[in-house]
Amino acid sequence: KGPGSILFGRADPGGIINNITKQPLATPYYSLQQQAGNFNFYRTAVDATGPLTKDGTLLYRMNLSYENSGSFRNAIERNTVFFAPTVTWKISPRTQITAEMEYSSFNLSQDGGIPALGNRPAPVSPRLRLDEPGFSQTKGDRYFGGVNWSHQINENWKLNHWLSTQQVDVQQNKGVVPFGAADPNGLVTRFAFDAPFSSTRYQSMLNLVGNVNTGILKHTLLFGYDYYHQADLSPPGGVCCPESTINIFNPIYLTAPPIFDNPDFIAGKFRTTTAWHGAYFQDQVKLPFNLHAMGG
Repeated sequence: KGPGSILFGRADPGGIINNITKQPLATPYYSLQQQAGNFNFYRTAVDATGPLTKDGTLLYRMNLSYENSGSFRNAIERNTVFFAPTVTWKISPRTQITAEMEYSSFNLSQDGGIPALGNRPAPVSPRLRLDEPGFSQTKGDRYFGGVNWSHQINENWKLNHWLSTQQVDVQQNKGVVPFGAADPNGLVTRFAFDAPFSSTRYQSMLNLVGNVNTGILKHTLLFGYDYYHQADLSPPGGVCCPESTINIFNPIYLTAPPIFDNPDFIAGKFRTTTAWHGAYFQDQVKLPFNLHAMGG
């Protein structure tokens, strides 16, 4: 809603967050950070940047982090690795191109939370976990690659282009998690699933920005086109089925992982694709008395 919808189209009510990779710097900089905290939280981060050539036309930046942490809830663990190299080439004072890559590996415990009892959260310890500690887990990898370039045509007009792709492969996505509210006697239904999946995304955006004056009005014009494509794939064997009940006041966990042998609950290959095209124009006008107007 509002002016932002001209550029970004439909979006969640909460708005949009723009994630920008740390950009290379012309001045060398190196950082090593170590963090530690409650619940076995440890995080190590490395940040290095600077020029690759003497004339400073080729710059780099490299970020690396490792995190290992627990939780205030029982048997919850999180392990992540993140690596992000970026290179910028200043072809000329008016033209530059940046290539960036990200890799992240994640291994997380599933956590279905605490169910309701009546119209309130169940009166149990906030540490209580009703998933299966030895089974409920999400593990996978994320790959991202992008290229963006810009060219200053003249003092008033500039051209920008972004092109990126992302691949997410979740090799393990399984759990036995509580579903719905608990009965007055404490029993809550759980369902089991074992459904790995992958997602591939492509995105391109081309913008032309210019400054034009008409009398006392100063215009910032934007012409643009964007394209987005997403393909999601769930391989055969994805499963979602009722598994068991557990008592929130006296939980007894499974002695063995669930066996998905009921053909009624075995799903086949599932694939969805989405493609968006967008074209937009925007005029931001600077008016007298420090007022602004925008239309698109």
